[in-house]
Amino acid sequence: MSKGALRYRSPEDMPAGLRRLYEAQTADTPPAMRVENYRNPAPELVLPWPSRLLHPNARPHWGEKAGEVKQARQAALLVAVEAGWQFLRATLPEQGRLFVLIDGYPPNRRRRDRDGLQSSLKHALDGIADAMGVNDSRFFPITDIREARPPRGEVRIRITTEVTR
Repeated sequence: MSKGALRYRSPEDMPAGLRRLYEAQTADTPPAMRVENYRNPAPELVLPWPSRLLHPNARPHWGEKAGEVKQARQAALLVAVEAGWQFLRATLPEQGRLFVLIDGYPPNRRRRDRDGLQSSLKHALDGIADAMGVNDSRFFPITDIREARPPRGEVRIRITTEVTR
């Protein structure tokens, strides 16, 4: 375990999503047979708008950015586990592209570029790949910026094996 990793005295002290991930990794029986709640994973994840420090044009101190990177990755992992995405691996093909459809809803009217949003979400996508148990090199992100604005902005993520036009 790394020096900065979270440590808990027992699984009961862990947040619910992390506890489910721990139980799924340490169980002898397949998780899909144990957990009835996650037979139908959520169709999409809703993440908060990424921190300004994660944007590729930002030039923060490396220590400040490292904290944001760790927080973004862990938050995405926990959201994915809460949504039951750790069981998606059984329904996906073992090889080939996984299309990650990203819809960004910015918190204000400032102009945004799609590649900046996609780069800001790199660490969140790593956390989602960790939760799913797949290599993130299979991810093929398709990013779009939408007009509707929730109060603080959000990002909606869906994963599919084929894209229809």
